[in-house]
Amino acid sequence: MESDDTESFSDYHTCVNCSLRLFGYGSLLWKPDFEYSDSRIGFISGYKRRFWQGSDVHRGTDTQKGRVATLVPSKTGKVWGMMFEVNGAEQKRKAYGGLTQREVTLGGYDVVKTSFYPRDGSRPVEVEVFVATRKNRLFLGKASLKVMAMQIMSAAGCAGSNAEYIIKTAEFLRANIPEETDRHLFDLCKRICDLSNDIKCLQMDEGCTEMDQLDEESDLEDS
Repeated sequence: MESDDTESFSDYHTCVNCSLRLFGYGSLLWKPDFEYSDSRIGFISGYKRRFWQGSDVHRGTDTQKGRVATLVPSKTGKVWGMMFEVNGAEQKRKAYGGLTQREVTLGGYDVVKTSFYPRDGSRPVEVEVFVATRKNRLFLGKASLKVMAMQIMSAAGCAGSNAEYIIKTAEFLRANIPEETDRHLFDLCKRICDLSNDIKCLQMDEGCTEMDQLDEESDLEDS
């Protein structure tokens, strides 16, 4: 895991010959909303995915915040996702403008650099990744799966329901990145499905297991 560099994202907007490489681990996986030249599956290390960041615009409101993904430090953590490579002045300009508004201004995320390890075993490359720390105003932090599921089922914003966000992220990972064994996400999705009457959700629920005490204690150690 590398150190924070919150100014680095803007550097790619002004560098003519630089490629902008972004790592997606949440909604960017299935809704990037920007043009890109290439995408590759792989992972970053030193983090784990947790739904501890609040959303008061896209997946919630001021009075009923949703929960969206962030990354928290973990010595043994590994997060699978997608690297998007953006080239060309116009592609980078549009990606920079849209993502700055979506993730930083409205979402409360900072930008950090870290190494991305492609699935095919080729050499690692440096990527930019959006991370919401406990310093930002929207950070909700840890809660039980039951509490989080109830919050998520009650929240919706301009981009849709909070439950949709969780379910689509889980669906994408299961369909495209079977290497990912994120029990926090899949167990949270199971809780949401248990509260839902959506047949598709209930079908996806099959095969999930509840997070055990050891995993919850690990959260406390790394948080």
